[in-house]
Amino acid sequence: MKKLLFGITLILSAFLSSVSAQDELPADRTDMLAYVSNENRLMLYDPRERTETTVLENVSTFKLGQDGRVAFTKLDENDTDLYVFDPATPDLAPINISQNPAANHYPVAWSPDGHYLAYVSFRESSDNPPYLWIYQGRYLASSDDQALYVWDGEKAANVMPNNGLDRASGFFVDWSYDGRLAFRAEYGWSDSDTPPEIYLWDGKTTTNLSQNPERHDGGVVWNKAGQLMFSSQQGEEGSIYIWDGVSFQDGLPDINSFIRVAPELEPTDATWTEDGFISITTYSDSSDRNEIILWDWKNKAIVKQFPVSSDKAYSWLAEGGQFILSSHLASGIPSVYLDVESIEGEILLSVHTGEYAWSADGYLAYCGIEERMSRILSIWDGGENWIVTRVSYQPVQWQNGQDTFSCNNG
Repeated sequence: MKKLLFGITLILSAFLSSVSAQDELPADRTDMLAYVSNENRLMLYDPRERTETTVLENVSTFKLGQDGRVAFTKLDENDTDLYVFDPATPDLAPINISQNPAANHYPVAWSPDGHYLAYVSFRESSDNPPYLWIYQGRYLASSDDQALYVWDGEKAANVMPNNGLDRASGFFVDWSYDGRLAFRAEYGWSDSDTPPEIYLWDGKTTTNLSQNPERHDGGVVWNKAGQLMFSSQQGEEGSIYIWDGVSFQDGLPDINSFIRVAPELEPTDATWTEDGFISITTYSDSSDRNEIILWDWKNKAIVKQFPVSSDKAYSWLAEGGQFILSSHLASGIPSVYLDVESIEGEILLSVHTGEYAWSADGYLAYCGIEERMSRILSIWDGGENWIVTRVSYQPVQWQNGQDTFSCNNG
């Protein structure tokens, strides 16, 4: 599920299957859960067999590609380089792909075909050493001197725009299926800082997608056909737009080609569906509940509507079209209450969790709460919950998804 919210960072997670019980799932499901243990081992967990193997030792941060390769940094204050390791050739040493040995690095996202890796490089200041943490599915650092790179398997290129804006302090990215990178650059953490801006790298050059540096931009997400959905303040208010992926004017994406998503419905978030529609969430005064609407962006028409049973504040349709997710912030510690319901309105799971991510095969990995600490890494398969391990402040990722989350106390 790829979810887009205006004014909030992009939340990316993967496809949720259209079944609701383990014994109904396809036999060839292959998604694996990767996590760093408390002993700093990168583990690969098979939710079908409930077995795990050790991939690497001494890992700090990582990104696992769909082809199995791992981009990772080491838990060594004297080694800030970024490495790529292929478990298919375990006798070959990891490749050091860093461009600057004096800089810190962290991996951001592999392209779906594994051809490219986006990663960040930043320098450490003795006056204000950077602190790296995981927030809403992405690694962020407190440094304001970050640069975004793309490695193509042989060499790395700096894809930062040359626009005179402040140095970036964080990135949120999404790869298209044909190897284009859309990314939002953060330029600070307060309203007084330069607003975030959206850029597009096509394999050679970086261009400004939204072309409104004085106003706020939100998330970016591609569909499989090559259209890009994003949120932006193109007018007085923030809205969600679609760029067709091919219309340019004077070397920049053509602003006149942007399609505003369901302006009459005032959507608060939007997701692409597998069949190319857009799922949006609106609030229904008549039912005092959220409502999920499928919107045909080509014909600008409503295709289907789903009432939401949960009374949680935020709701959206999971990719696959068979589940509705609803959440709201819990009081006391930084966590959320999450409901999962069928499109028929039956609530299948209610859980108090720290963070979570869906697998491409229909599993939910989430952080359970124990003694006011979000440190129990668990899985739900549509019918059963079980604990994978207990872990704190370590990254977790489904192999076929881009989301990285961490079980911790906030």
